[in-house]
Amino acid sequence: MRDGSGTRFFCYCDFDKFKPFNDRYGFQNGDLAIALFASLLRHRFVGEGKFLGHVGGDEFFVGVTGGTRAELEDVLT
Repeated sequence: MRDGSGTRFFCYCDFDKFKPFNDRYGFQNGDLAIALFASLLRHRFVGEGKFLGHVGGDEFFVGVTGGTRAELEDVLT
C-alpha cells in the first residue's frame, strides 16, 4: 500500500437483510449460505494482487490491485 503507483480497489461486501433469512431458515442454513458465499469469493479473489477477509457474520472485505473498476464490477455483480 505504500507504493502509490498502482490502482487499488477496496470493497466491503455485506448481505442485505440477512437476519430475515436466518429467522426463516435457521442459523444452520444461514451459516451454509455464508460459507457458500465465502467459497465463491475465494474462487474469484485469491491470488497475486488480491486479498479476501472475513469481517464477521455476513460481512466480507476484498482488496484488489490493478485492473479497472468496470472489470471488478463485472466480477462482483
